[in-house]
Amino acid sequence: VPPGVAAVPTATPAPVDAAPVAARGKPKVAIKLGVYRAPATIVTGSRLRFLGRTQKALRGKKVSLQRKVGKKGSWVTVGAAKVNSKQRFLVSGVVTGVGAVYWKVTAKKKVRKNGRKVTLRYTSKQVGTAVTLEEAQEK
Repeated sequence: VPPGVAAVPTATPAPVDAAPVAARGKPKVAIKLGVYRAPATIVTGSRLRFLGRTQKALRGKKVSLQRKVGKKGSWVTVGAAKVNSKQRFLVSGVVTGVGAVYWKVTAKKKVRKNGRKVTLRYTSKQVGTAVTLEEAQEK
């Protein structure tokens, strides 16, 4: 850009498949999830607590904590909590397995859309934890 001439930023066109989330039929409500006061070492059999936050649409609704052991494991519901008026929840689950353990929170909300009942499903991003076996103390 020559001196004395202002540079004008150019907008790059959005990709064709970058439609708004609502246009794809997926809900906009996000669930944020994190481990609450996690110990330095997570061992099998210990209880982990997860703190989360949702948007207003899920206030008063139940959220379910699910756990998966390893990449190829299946999701199992291990806990549930109710979202409070401040859009927060605290839920816990017992750790099983060794190695990579994944956690997520799911929620459902029934709404009326065009005169029909529709169930919207919400899922948080996965949170991964590394689990070790508790070593026997040698005396």
